[in-house]
Amino acid sequence: MCDISPPVAAGSPVFPGDTPYQQRWAASLSNDCPVNVSELTLSPHVGAYADAPLHYEAAGTSVGHLDLTPYLGTCHVVYCIGCGPLVQWAHIQHALVGIPARVLVRTYERMLIDRWGAALAAFAPDTIERLADRGVQLVGIDTASIDPANSKTLDSHQVIQRRGLRVLENLVSEAAKRRVRAGRMLLAGKGCAQVALAVGVARQTVYTWKGLLDDGGIDALRAVPEQGRPPRLDEAQLAQVRAALVQGPTKHGFETELWTLKRVGALVERLHGVRFGQTRVWRLLGRMSFSPQKPDKRAIERDEDAVRHWKRHTWTALKKKPAEKAA
Repeated sequence: MCDISPPVAAGSPVFPGDTPYQQRWAASLSNDCPVNVSELTLSPHVGAYADAPLHYEAAGTSVGHLDLTPYLGTCHVVYCIGCGPLVQWAHIQHALVGIPARVLVRTYERMLIDRWGAALAAFAPDTIERLADRGVQLVGIDTASIDPANSKTLDSHQVIQRRGLRVLENLVSEAAKRRVRAGRMLLAGKGCAQVALAVGVARQTVYTWKGLLDDGGIDALRAVPEQGRPPRLDEAQLAQVRAALVQGPTKHGFETELWTLKRVGALVERLHGVRFGQTRVWRLLGRMSFSPQKPDKRAIERDEDAVRHWKRHTWTALKKKPAEKAA
């Protein structure tokens, strides 16, 4: 079981105009008071949240009356990092063979847990429809909404309501939370061995995190790129890359007509917002049936007759000169 909710604290992002998280002490330990009691003020849309139908439907069910069954059980996480403003069916269909009833989508390379991001990725309504057709009961996303932030019609929410699905929003990976927890323990004076045991990682990993913490604080731990299964391009995206490669490098702003791994990687990132290392780019080219080619270095203006004449007469004469001088 993994906790995929972001930390909630002062400064946690909310929709513009929504109620931010605030906490104050209503009572504090003293000679006259035996307890600490805090008072919290916040919107239900702070941190991760499950939207109740009442949120987007006047006669919808309130969250206290929802059946918990759709929220309990195995889920499938699909990587759609940098997919654009909407998660389209083409972005996820490759990963939906034998899917369970719960599908979560990751769109951020690093989720924004400390600031509001208006350019959030959302679900295309048709994607929700197709997931429902395949028996999915719950969808989740790592952004603040399954609809664009500026939407006034909430089309994907309306599909959720009509098809009886449930939704989770503003999810975050366990890895980032684990690093932050470890960082706070280190700042509190805990040793690396104790922290490693508490968060369930190797001691050497904690030493690495401690180096990041010493250099950049907690924010440096939040910014560590996530590991795991690299994002995959679907067939539609591959077709776009293939077409761009056939057009040639100069059509895409490069100076010469030569594709290198670095240039192909830059092209993929430009088209789909996904960053691949050179090994990954190499495999991607193989998947598209491209093979390495040695550039032809012969000059375009080359005169084959002149070359033959030079080899037969001039070059032969040059080779004989040293011997003649020695004689």
